[in-house]
Amino acid sequence: MNTEVLQDQTVATTTGRRLRQAREHMGLSQQSVAERLRLKVSTVRDIEEDHINPNLASTFLRGYIRSYARLVHVSEEELMPMMDKQTPVKASKVAPMQSFSLGKTRKKRDAWLMGFTWLILFMMIGLTGAWWWQNHKAQQQDIANMANQSSAQLSQGEAISIQLGDNTGNVGQLAKDSNDCVAP
Repeated sequence: MNTEVLQDQTVATTTGRRLRQAREHMGLSQQSVAERLRLKVSTVRDIEEDHINPNLASTFLRGYIRSYARLVHVSEEELMPMMDKQTPVKASKVAPMQSFSLGKTRKKRDAWLMGFTWLILFMMIGLTGAWWWQNHKAQQQDIANMANQSSAQLSQGEAISIQLGDNTGNVGQLAKDSNDCVAP
Protein backbone atom coordinates (compact mmCIF):
# COMPACT_ATOMS: atom_id res chain seq x y z
CA MET A 1 0.00 0.00 0.00
CA ASN A 2 2.86 2.41 0.70
CA THR A 3 4.30 1.73 -2.73
CA GLU A 4 0.99 2.56 -4.36
CA VAL A 5 0.84 5.87 -2.47
CA LEU A 6 4.40 6.73 -3.53
CA GLN A 7 3.63 5.90 -7.14
CA ASP A 8 0.50 8.06 -7.03
CA GLN A 9 2.51 10.93 -5.55
CA THR A 10 5.19 10.73 -8.25
CA VAL A 11 2.53 10.61 -10.94
CA ALA A 12 0.70 13.57 -9.44
CA THR A 13 3.94 15.47 -8.90
CA THR A 14 5.09 17.67 -11.73
CA THR A 15 8.61 18.68 -12.62
CA GLY A 16 8.21 22.12 -11.05
CA ARG A 17 6.77 20.75 -7.80
CA ARG A 18 9.58 18.20 -7.52
CA LEU A 19 12.24 20.85 -8.07
CA ARG A 20 10.57 23.21 -5.58
CA GLN A 21 10.45 20.44 -2.94
CA ALA A 22 14.14 19.68 -3.45
CA ARG A 23 15.03 23.39 -3.30
CA GLU A 24 13.08 23.91 -0.08
CA HIS A 25 14.60 20.74 1.37
CA MET A 26 18.08 22.19 0.71
CA GLY A 27 17.00 25.54 2.21
CA LEU A 28 17.63 27.59 -0.94
CA SER A 29 15.55 30.54 -2.08
CA GLN A 30 14.45 31.18 -5.65
CA GLN A 31 16.83 34.15 -5.73
CA SER A 32 19.87 32.01 -4.81
CA VAL A 33 18.91 29.34 -7.36
CA ALA A 34 18.53 32.03 -10.04
CA GLU A 35 21.95 33.49 -9.19
CA ARG A 36 23.69 30.10 -9.26
CA LEU A 37 22.06 29.11 -12.54
CA ARG A 38 22.47 32.62 -13.97
CA LEU A 39 18.76 32.82 -14.78
CA LYS A 40 16.10 35.35 -14.01
CA VAL A 41 14.06 34.81 -10.85
CA SER A 42 10.93 34.87 -13.02
CA THR A 43 12.32 31.96 -15.07
CA VAL A 44 12.94 29.90 -11.91
CA ARG A 45 9.43 30.78 -10.69
CA ASP A 46 7.92 29.76 -14.05
CA ILE A 47 9.75 26.41 -13.92
CA GLU A 48 8.48 25.72 -10.41
CA GLU A 49 4.91 26.71 -11.32
CA ASP A 50 5.07 24.67 -14.55
CA HIS A 51 4.38 27.70 -16.71
CA ILE A 52 5.88 27.25 -20.14
CA ASN A 53 6.74 30.37 -22.08
CA PRO A 54 5.59 29.74 -25.66
CA ASN A 55 8.43 31.90 -27.00
CA LEU A 56 11.07 29.80 -25.21
CA ALA A 57 12.41 26.89 -27.22
CA SER A 58 11.87 23.53 -25.56
CA THR A 59 15.59 22.82 -25.82
CA PHE A 60 16.37 25.78 -23.59
CA LEU A 61 13.63 24.89 -21.13
CA ARG A 62 14.92 21.30 -20.86
CA GLY A 63 18.43 22.63 -20.33
CA TYR A 64 17.25 24.98 -17.57
CA ILE A 65 15.39 22.12 -15.85
CA ARG A 66 18.42 19.81 -16.07
CA SER A 67 20.70 22.49 -14.60
CA TYR A 68 18.18 23.13 -11.83
CA ALA A 69 17.93 19.37 -11.11
CA ARG A 70 21.74 19.05 -10.85
CA LEU A 71 21.82 22.01 -8.46
CA VAL A 72 19.25 20.53 -6.08
CA HIS A 73 20.56 16.95 -6.49
CA VAL A 74 17.56 15.45 -8.25
CA SER A 75 18.39 12.72 -10.77
CA GLU A 76 17.49 13.28 -14.39
CA GLU A 77 15.98 9.80 -14.61
CA GLU A 78 13.39 10.86 -12.06
CA LEU A 79 12.49 14.02 -13.98
CA MET A 80 12.68 12.71 -17.57
CA PRO A 81 9.20 11.08 -17.64
CA MET A 82 7.64 14.21 -16.15
CA MET A 83 9.54 16.50 -18.55
CA ASP A 84 8.46 14.45 -21.55
CA LYS A 85 4.82 14.90 -20.55
CA GLN A 86 5.11 18.62 -19.75
CA THR A 87 7.53 19.83 -22.40
CA PRO A 88 7.26 17.65 -25.48
CA VAL A 89 9.96 18.23 -27.99
CA LYS A 90 8.52 20.40 -30.73
CA ALA A 91 10.00 20.63 -34.13
CA SER A 92 11.29 24.13 -34.47
CA LYS A 93 10.30 26.23 -37.41
CA VAL A 94 13.16 26.28 -39.83
CA ALA A 95 13.24 28.85 -42.57
CA PRO A 96 13.75 27.38 -46.02
CA MET A 97 17.25 27.61 -47.34
CA GLN A 98 18.03 30.35 -49.75
CA SER A 99 18.81 29.50 -53.29
CA PHE A 100 22.39 29.52 -54.42
CA SER A 101 21.34 31.61 -57.41
CA LEU A 102 21.48 34.66 -55.14
CA GLY A 103 25.19 34.05 -54.89
CA LYS A 104 25.46 34.10 -58.67
CA THR A 105 23.90 37.55 -58.95
CA ARG A 106 26.22 38.79 -56.23
CA LYS A 107 29.17 37.27 -58.06
CA LYS A 108 28.03 38.97 -61.28
CA ARG A 109 27.77 42.29 -59.47
CA ASP A 110 31.15 41.76 -57.83
CA ALA A 111 32.73 40.81 -61.16
CA TRP A 112 31.32 43.97 -62.77
CA LEU A 113 32.57 46.07 -59.87
CA MET A 114 36.02 44.45 -60.06
CA GLY A 115 36.18 45.12 -63.81
CA PHE A 116 35.16 48.73 -63.28
CA THR A 117 37.85 49.08 -60.59
CA TRP A 118 40.51 47.71 -62.94
CA LEU A 119 39.35 50.09 -65.68
CA ILE A 120 39.73 53.07 -63.34
CA LEU A 121 43.16 51.81 -62.24
CA PHE A 122 44.38 51.48 -65.85
CA MET A 123 43.00 54.92 -66.71
CA MET A 124 44.85 56.45 -63.75
CA ILE A 125 48.09 54.73 -64.78
CA GLY A 126 47.61 55.89 -68.39
CA LEU A 127 46.85 59.47 -67.39
CA THR A 128 49.86 59.51 -65.06
CA GLY A 129 52.04 58.24 -67.93
CA ALA A 130 50.65 60.89 -70.30
CA TRP A 131 51.25 63.63 -67.72
CA TRP A 132 54.84 62.46 -67.21
CA TRP A 133 55.43 62.32 -71.00
CA GLN A 134 54.11 65.88 -71.44
CA ASN A 135 56.36 67.19 -68.65
CA HIS A 136 59.31 65.29 -70.09
CA LYS A 137 58.71 66.78 -73.56
CA ALA A 138 58.35 70.28 -72.05
CA GLN A 139 61.62 69.86 -70.15
CA GLN A 140 63.37 68.64 -73.31
CA GLN A 141 62.00 71.63 -75.22
CA ASP A 142 63.21 74.01 -72.49
CA ILE A 143 66.67 72.43 -72.55
CA ALA A 144 66.81 72.74 -76.37
CA ASN A 145 65.73 76.38 -76.20
CA MET A 146 68.34 77.15 -73.54
CA ALA A 147 71.03 75.44 -75.65
CA ASN A 148 70.00 77.42 -78.74
CA GLN A 149 70.01 80.68 -76.78
CA SER A 150 73.42 80.01 -75.28
CA SER A 151 74.89 79.03 -78.65
CA ALA A 152 73.36 82.18 -80.16
CA GLN A 153 74.84 84.26 -77.36
CA LEU A 154 78.23 82.62 -77.85
CA SER A 155 78.18 83.29 -81.58
CA GLN A 156 77.13 86.92 -80.93
CA GLY A 157 79.92 87.24 -78.39
CA GLU A 158 82.51 86.04 -80.92
CA ALA A 159 81.17 88.43 -83.54
CA ILE A 160 81.35 91.33 -81.08
CA SER A 161 84.88 90.43 -80.04
CA ILE A 162 85.95 90.19 -83.67
CA GLN A 163 84.41 93.57 -84.34
CA LEU A 164 86.04 94.99 -81.22
CA GLY A 165 89.35 93.58 -82.26
CA ASP A 166 89.07 95.28 -85.65
CA ASN A 167 87.96 98.48 -84.04
CA THR A 168 90.86 98.52 -81.60
CA GLY A 169 93.26 98.10 -84.48
CA ASN A 170 91.58 100.97 -86.28
CA VAL A 171 91.65 103.08 -83.18
CA GLY A 172 95.39 102.50 -82.87
CA GLN A 173 95.83 103.35 -86.49
CA LEU A 174 93.79 106.48 -86.03
CA ALA A 175 95.87 107.48 -83.08
CA LYS A 176 99.06 106.96 -85.04
CA ASP A 177 97.73 108.97 -87.91
CA SER A 178 96.67 111.73 -85.62
CA ASN A 179 100.17 111.84 -84.09
CA ASP A 180 101.66 112.22 -87.53
CA CYS A 181 99.49 115.19 -88.20
CA VAL A 182 100.60 117.06 -85.18
CA ALA A 183 104.07 118.46 -85.58
CA PRO A 184 106.31 119.50 -82.80
